Amino acid sequence: MSLYIIIPIIILVVLVIAFLVWQLKDIVTTKYVFKNGNLSNALDGFNILHISDLHNNNCEKRLVSIIENQSPDIIVISGDLIDSDKTNVGTALKLISRIITIAPIYYVQGNHEARLKTYIQFAASLRKSGVNVLDNTSATFCYKNTIINLVGIISPIYKSDFSSKLEKSEFNCIKTIINSNVKKGVLNILLAHNPEQLALYSQCNVDLIFSGHAHGGMIRLPFIGGIIAPNQGLFPKYTSGIHKANGTSMVISRGVGNHFPIFRIFNRPEVVVVTLKSK
Repeated sequence: MSLYIIIPIIILVVLVIAFLVWQLKDIVTTKYVFKNGNLSNALDGFNILHISDLHNNNCEKRLVSIIENQSPDIIVISGDLIDSDKTNVGTALKLISRIITIAPIYYVQGNHEARLKTYIQFAASLRKSGVNVLDNTSATFCYKNTIINLVGIISPIYKSDFSSKLEKSEFNCIKTIINSNVKKGVLNILLAHNPEQLALYSQCNVDLIFSGHAHGGMIRLPFIGGIIAPNQGLFPKYTSGIHKANGTSMVISRGVGNHFPIFRIFNRPEVVVVTLKSK
């Protein structure tokens, strides 16, 4: 084969590999504004930084730099700090030790933590580091004499990774837990790893939801969006951005890490920042 053919092929292969690595590793910051007429004026400009689905991604230096530059008032983590298939608790806790000094952290379990046999010990380590672990419970944060209520719900139990249907008992249990933790007259924020249950969450008087799990649909196509996501299957509805139902807004992170053995294409990992605005 002629060098005139071999050299362009080699250049093309190198460029494709470089593109795929860039898409997998380069973290972007996505910003949204959440407007709500019920928000206290005191919360105007309040910044919430959202990270999800790290899966033990060893990107501590880059991630800490991004978080520091955003100066968040609180940090919310919607699950899967670790990866159940290649768990490295030390990597996750090292990151937490760095960012807990930036802002208070509120965390809820994801499906990978749910599979972790030593999750009780892991959650205890998070609490010892100062993290508010919101597994089926809630906590309040006071900002300028104004209360924000944060509720967490652990991942639902499905029959398989390809199912999004819940047993009636599971559905009612989730609804009861959320409703028992929301407070009247304040901003209620829900941390819920699985976004496909927006219809359920929106029945529970929460104002703003932070979710992940879908990894942006892995491969994203223009005008189509994500291609596949766990518990949603092909061409999933909830993979990224803001979605609304019954007066509730849900912000979905595309995630920082990667669990699946395929590249992220047109789907760079992201950190999300939501700024509150009173109307």
